[in-house]
Amino acid sequence: MIADLIQSKVDAILVETTPAALAAKRATSTVPLVVVLVADPVGSGLVANLAHPGGNLTGLSIHRANAQALYLIEAPLFLTHRAMLLKLLSSARLPMIESERRFVDEGGLISFGTNIGDLYLRSAWYVDKILKGAKPGDLPIEQPTKFELVVNLETAHALGITIPESILLRADEVVR
Repeated sequence: MIADLIQSKVDAILVETTPAALAAKRATSTVPLVVVLVADPVGSGLVANLAHPGGNLTGLSIHRANAQALYLIEAPLFLTHRAMLLKLLSSARLPMIESERRFVDEGGLISFGTNIGDLYLRSAWYVDKILKGAKPGDLPIEQPTKFELVVNLETAHALGITIPESILLRADEVVR
């Protein structure tokens, strides 16, 4: 696709993620590239330094050097490799905050996000309405209303982190 864009003589290409940025950089050294959601532009070899990247690439980065924690976005890649990710984070003594509680159950520090089980329960209402004759296009798409905060004290202790009492009191569940 990048080759097609280059042949179309576009003025610039916007790419998302490090793999896409690396592919675009390999494909052209003349078309301006703007990157978004690149975790480590220097470490990945996209640029020599952040202040003056040089070449045809610039944009926005998401994780900085010497990070003190990791916020994990919901993505199939992370779900697939969560055991390895948790092991690496543990050996690096880096806490992880995530939106799905399953990571906390497996060793993540904190999760705060939509209660996935609640969404599946609510989806039954939609199926029921459709089976009774409602048109899907007439049923509003709901946004989540129930969120949960889960804290893993075992992980906090292993990382040498003290979770404030105010957080523990607000938590829906504390894993001990």
